[in-house]
Formats: sequence, C-alpha cells, structure tokens
Amino acid sequence: PRIIELCDLRFDEGELSAYFTALDAQPSTFNPQLLQLLHQFEEAKNFGSLIQPCVDERAIADVRRAIETKDLGGQLFLRETHIKVLRVLEQAEALTQRYHVVVANPPYMGRAQMNATLGDFLQQNFPAGRSDIYAAFILRSLSLVHETGVVSLITAPNWMFIQAFEELRRTILDRYYLFALLQIGRGLWGPDFGSTTLIIQNVAAAERVGIFRRLFRKQGEVQTPAEIENNFGNIAEFPVFRATAEELRRLPGVPIAYWLSERFRAAYQNGVLLGAVADCRDGITTGCNEMFLRHWHEVALSRSNLNAPDRHSAQESQRRWFPCNKGGLFRKWYGNREYLINWEGDGAAIRGLVDPKGRPRASVRNADYYFRESVTWSDVSSSCLGVRYSQVGSISETAGPSLFASSSKLHSILAFLCSEVGWAYVKAINSTVHCKPGNIAALPWIDHPQDPDAQAIASQAIASARSDWDNFETSWDFRDQPMLRPGLKGGTLEASWRNWEAQSTAAIRRMQELETENNRLFIAAYGLDGELEPAVPDAQITLARAEARRDMAAFLSYAVGCMMGRYCSDHPGLILANAGDSLPEFLEKVGKPLAELTYAPDEDGIIPVLDGEWFEDDIVARTRDFLRATFGEATLRENLRFIEDSLGKDLRKYF
Repeated sequence: PRIIELCDLRFDEGELSAYFTALDAQPSTFNPQLLQLLHQFEEAKNFGSLIQPCVDERAIADVRRAIETKDLGGQLFLRETHIKVLRVLEQAEALTQRYHVVVANPPYMGRAQMNATLGDFLQQNFPAGRSDIYAAFILRSLSLVHETGVVSLITAPNWMFIQAFEELRRTILDRYYLFALLQIGRGLWGPDFGSTTLIIQNVAAAERVGIFRRLFRKQGEVQTPAEIENNFGNIAEFPVFRATAEELRRLPGVPIAYWLSERFRAAYQNGVLLGAVADCRDGITTGCNEMFLRHWHEVALSRSNLNAPDRHSAQESQRRWFPCNKGGLFRKWYGNREYLINWEGDGAAIRGLVDPKGRPRASVRNADYYFRESVTWSDVSSSCLGVRYSQVGSISETAGPSLFASSSKLHSILAFLCSEVGWAYVKAINSTVHCKPGNIAALPWIDHPQDPDAQAIASQAIASARSDWDNFETSWDFRDQPMLRPGLKGGTLEASWRNWEAQSTAAIRRMQELETENNRLFIAAYGLDGELEPAVPDAQITLARAEARRDMAAFLSYAVGCMMGRYCSDHPGLILANAGDSLPEFLEKVGKPLAELTYAPDEDGIIPVLDGEWFEDDIVARTRDFLRATFGEATLRENLRFIEDSLGKDLRKYF
C-alpha cells in the first residue's frame, strides 16, 4: 500500500513546449490527450480523487518509462518541469488503477457550500452526484472497481429519498446491483443526521434481489451504538426486506422504499399521481423573516386583513398584515394560524429587499395562488405529517407549503393526507424530516366509492379542530373563556374545570373515532387490509387535553385581558387590539356603560404587579374581583385555593 497526497500542479504557458523540445520527445509520446492529462491536476486539492485521468494506466506507464531516463543536463528550470510532470503521472497512475473492492467513508459537502469551480466540475463530470460531494464519490468509487467488483460505503441517508438525488438513484439502479443496504439511523456517530451502509456491485442486475434492513423504529430517534448493535441481532423486530431494482423503480422519484409490499406499490398502477388532481405549491421565501413576519398579536388589528379573498382585494384594503401559513408544531385538520406577513402593496417591501450586490433576496413563488382555500402542512415533520385545512385569506411561506384543488376535492385530499395510508406513502416517497410539494404531488391518488364519507369525516374533523384551536387566546378567532360558557360554567371554578375536562376528553374520543374510521376507508380503498392498522393512538390526536395548571394559567390570562380591555366577559372576541385604543373605544365596541358590565376594565390600563398589596387595584386584587364577578363572593376562597393548588404556588408569587 502507498499513500499519495494530491497536490496542485500547474504549468506556465510555453513551459511544456520547451520541455518537450528539450527531451526531443516523439510526437506520439506527447499527444494532445497527454497534454490534457497534465492540465487535469491544476485543481487537484480542490477536486481530490474525483479526478478521472483521461489516459489509461498502461499509457501512463509507457510515458513514465520514456521520460524517466532522460538527461536534462544543467537545465535547472526544465528540471523543475520534469519533476512536476513525473508527479502528475504518479498521481494519475494512482487514480487509474482498478480494484476488486473499494471500502470508503466519503467526504460530505452540499452544493451550497461548494466553490464555483468545484460546483462546475461536478456538474460536468458527475451530473448525477452534483448535489453533494459524497454522491459524486459513490459514482467515483464505482469507476474504481473492475467489472463485477464491489463498492462498500457508509453515507448519509438522504440520497435514498430526496429529489436532488433522484438521478443518482436511477443511475445506481439502472447500471449496478444494489446488493445490500443497512439503514442505521441516528446515534452511531453521536447526535448525527443518520447513516446508511450500502454494498454495490459493478454489474447491471435489474432482476436480482437486494437485501435491506432498517435498525430504528421511528424516523429521527437517536439510539446508542449498543442499542443499534442489539437491533442488528434482532431479526424479529428489525426484519430483512428483499427487493429488486425493477421493483424499486416503480415508484415516482425512485425512492429506495424497499419495505413496500406489492399491494402497496399497486396503487401507482391503479390510480394517478396526486399532482394530477391538485396543485402542490411551495410558498414564499421573504429573505428576512425577522423583518416581514409577526405573530398576529404583535401588530394592530386595524392594520391586519384576516380574510382577504384574493390579491386584488388585499391590495385594495390598504392593510399591511395578512395570515401566513408557516408550518409549526404537529397538528392535524386545522390550526397553527399564528403568523402574519407584510404583504402591503402586493408585497412591495418584500420584493424590494436586495442583498449587497443588488440581487433580490426574496423568492415570491406562486403568487397567483395567494389567499386561496388550501390544504397546508408543516415542512418539517419527523413523527407524523401535520396536514391542515386553510380557509380563504392566507399566504403560504416556504415552511408551510400548500395544496390547491376544487372545493369538492379538497376535503377528500385532506382526509387522505391525514390518514395512516397517506402518511405511509409519504414515508415511502421521502423518509426524511422534510416534506416538499413534490413529495405530496408524487403520492398515489385513487378515486373510491367512499369518497362522500371521507369528505364528511374531514368536515367534522375540521370543525372539531377549529373549535379546539379557537378555545385559546392564541387564536385570533378566540371569543370567550371556555370555563365561563353556559353549559360548562359550574358553581365553582373547579366544577367548571371538571366540565371542561369532560368536554375535552369527549372531543378527543370523538376525533379518535373519526380518524379511525377515516383510516378504515382509505385502507380499504388502497387494498392495504392487514398491512396497516386503522386504530389511532391517543397521542396522535392533536386536540388540547385538560390540564389543570395550564388551564388555570389560561384562565388568569383571560382575566388579565379583561382587566386591560382586550376582552370583556359580556362581549365575545377581541375588544381592544389596536395601538392607541383606550376606554372610549372599549365602550363603543361593547355597547354598554361601565356600570352595567359584569366586570369593568381598569380605566387607565395600569395594573401594579408587586410583592405586596400596596394598591387597591393591583393584579391580585383585580383577580379576586374577577372571581367575585364571575363566580360570586361565596366561592371566592374555594376558587382561589383551586387556582393556587393547580399552579403549585401562591397567586401573588405566580404573577
């Protein structure tokens, strides 16, 4: 064995001509192909062993023998050229050798981090591996083995699924034999991004069976090396899968989805791609979210338009802030409506943002779809896909892509994407934490007789999820405190909370029934009975659970909102939500004088928060007043005790 450190070797203009002349070399020795070879190592440190010499090993050896014995006499400058030429030939010879086996852990660098020279080199020489250096090294390794030789590599797993590596996957499956692949998951190298080992043979074998395994249960989980080793020995829980290249090529985008059954793949023959019945679109990239995005409660309601039907109406309204779908935590059916985007003047400020070189920083994609009714989802999702209905009025950001279809089709598609079947196909197409519009468009869509039932389920699920979302102040459609509503309000705050707890539990159980029935419909429609289970775990229901500490904190937050005039227990929804609003605006909105209100706001909007009761209108005193107004004097002590027991601390200390 020998180690060769590649180095940059450049030749000045005319240097080689003088060198050839001094050597009195034969024209056949220094032909144009050899001249090209001598220039291939000018960027050797940049390209490394990705360089593929344009002259074969035997021809290089012949040239070395022809010049090694040449006497250059006292020609000092030509001696330096002579050494450089021999060094090029030595490096080229090492890179033309062929091996029976190549074992490697290739280097990594995404295209965004490459310098322009390296990016152009990969585009020209390794187009199928241009997205990352490691992908190019997979192809380079295959060029280093003899026919039927074997390459064994450890790589990142993203080449198996994402669109940027589709050409690489096709190249491997079309030209080589993917003999074995082991998805290790995260943890072998610490908190990494996951790893995969693969063995590829340099022979085309579309019908030969490859063997595959996955050593983790849940995408994104981090395991210790010992756990991974134990999983490797546990065939029962981590079985061996078998698939041919021909089977793997059937799915759009050619993901290495080796675990899929024949019935699972049949959906692509029995249906159409979802992209044929719906438009899946990426959202806007503002170029500076800190400048152009706000939580909805950070800006004046008077500057916001929450229901613009189209771009023209949005511009005509002369408002600045509009709803923005920006992904968010895992939630299904409805919700995560938290952000607004500055789209004043049809996005004039966003479009006008440029970098120091005067280039636009924003990408205003698919503007014709802005404000339309849609289905949206969180781009980042490790455990399950959070897909939600979005009514008219929103703009999608890149972290919250959207799907658009006719109103009659939209609910059916939402039901599919929220089903276990939809999630199973998403994992097959793209088993990474990101879910792009192209991934959704590549799912199989089958029209089925139960479609009206699926639409009805979606409608009920949306209504339930929307009601749940609007129960909290984090929704701009929040109307009142649930524990003060007729039907839920009891004689004490604890009794009211118990009613709220019962209602929340019933809503979760009902949603569980809806989602289970939804799964049954799509499992039957896609012929996957026995492969997927319709039952939905309680943890996957994304409605709020009653939790005393959090619910008492929400109750106190509402009480403070009533103190400040943001809310009123006699009038639903937001009252004061604009900069500069004060008591006159409050009274105009509620339509009652202060004396007739169940609980009046503080007239100057100043609530002292101190370590002792120094003012008669401090926050604890006002909270007691709120409890008296809503539940009466007789239960005040009991209600205060329940709040403090739930919070785990004294009320003054809490504030």
